[in-house]
Amino acid sequence: MIGVLSAPDHRKVVEEFFELFKTPWEFYRRGPAYDVVIATTDPLTLPDLTTFYLVTNLPAPGSQRAQTSELAAASLEEVVHLYGLRMWVEQSYKQVKHALGWSQYQAIALYSSA
Repeated sequence: MIGVLSAPDHRKVVEEFFELFKTPWEFYRRGPAYDVVIATTDPLTLPDLTTFYLVTNLPAPGSQRAQTSELAAASLEEVVHLYGLRMWVEQSYKQVKHALGWSQYQAIALYSSA
């Protein structure tokens, strides 16, 4: 289930978007666990530079998935914090590739799922 936090004047557009793609969703409410998190500095305007849309496979604390998952449960705050670390990891990876002279190479998977 996707929880969507939108500006009041965007509600109709949000409804049409998710109905078009037949995606299970609802307007965000405190309490339920969602598979998608929208983290923003301003929920009314959703500024492009400070709004992040996150999908996580980490179960929410106390959920049924948390009891059966091999992954540790993570709160909303933890998910947002972990996503914030992503930029540091990617920047460090780029610097290491450049230092090793690998910056002109790309790693790809050499197998097919077919």
